[in-house]
Amino acid sequence: MKTGVVLFSWVGAMDGKTPSSRDVVELAKLSEEVGLDAVWITDHFFFDYADFKSVGIEFPAELHGVKAGAWECWALVSAIAVATNRITIGTLVSSTSFRNPALLARTIDTVDDLSNGRLIVGLGAGDFPFEHRSFGYPFDRPVARFEEAIAIISGLLKGQKVSFDGEFYKAEEAELIPKGPRPDGPPLLIGSVYGRPRMSRLTIQYADYWNCFLAFGASTFDRYEESWSKLLEVCNKFDRDPATLKRNVTLSVNLGDTPFPIPGATPISGTIEEVASILTKFSDEGIEHCTVILHPFTRVGIEKLGRVVENIST
Repeated sequence: MKTGVVLFSWVGAMDGKTPSSRDVVELAKLSEEVGLDAVWITDHFFFDYADFKSVGIEFPAELHGVKAGAWECWALVSAIAVATNRITIGTLVSSTSFRNPALLARTIDTVDDLSNGRLIVGLGAGDFPFEHRSFGYPFDRPVARFEEAIAIISGLLKGQKVSFDGEFYKAEEAELIPKGPRPDGPPLLIGSVYGRPRMSRLTIQYADYWNCFLAFGASTFDRYEESWSKLLEVCNKFDRDPATLKRNVTLSVNLGDTPFPIPGATPISGTIEEVASILTKFSDEGIEHCTVILHPFTRVGIEKLGRVVENIST
């Protein structure tokens, strides 16, 4: 199992400190140095803490109405692609609602070229209504919009000439010229942990990776098993061999002495060896990637996570 870390670029994300964009790139380089296998970048740029209710997080009432933001996802991914040599770079996840899908496909393929084929593209429909309204993006029928967007993105990344006349998006004989380093493009990752039928079906239809996102609840093996069993039912329904769908699990891990900063989350915690033992259980299940939301999110925290990875039994 490969293990990576989410590199948050939000206000206050670095254990209370707001990272600069260069800080995020430096933490990516550190992650590579300490032996992590991947770094992941989120795709948000402006939010109200009250909006986190849409992803199951209830911040204290005094934060409702407080505005915060983050550095732009694909600019950071591009910089990390050039600044690193080995580590896998992923988006967790890039919102198709923020960018024209044909342009997003062009961006993805360019970054895959910059990284020499080290990119995993996590895609989603978007989370925060306030963020969309503030920056002028529509947020009605997000999954319907996502379904059209991923059809265009997937086709272009696979080297196809794409014409599409949808309700939300259009393309006319679009192609990616020149083409990036992988003929079929980088692998696509979609999450459907809540078992929602339409996103589960789109995962089966388009994804190379399924992301089981547990980090905002209890990061337990039992919750993973429950989610995977639901997706297996969808695989059977749509004739997808589950062996062809790689699995990524996103967990919260607390390696510090202070409480985990996300309300409602129950992280994996303990000594280096105890955390490694729990992650080994996921590895033994055959999960290809483990993505960690880390506390403390600092250089020290990333160095400790590197020691955890050294102790995961394979």
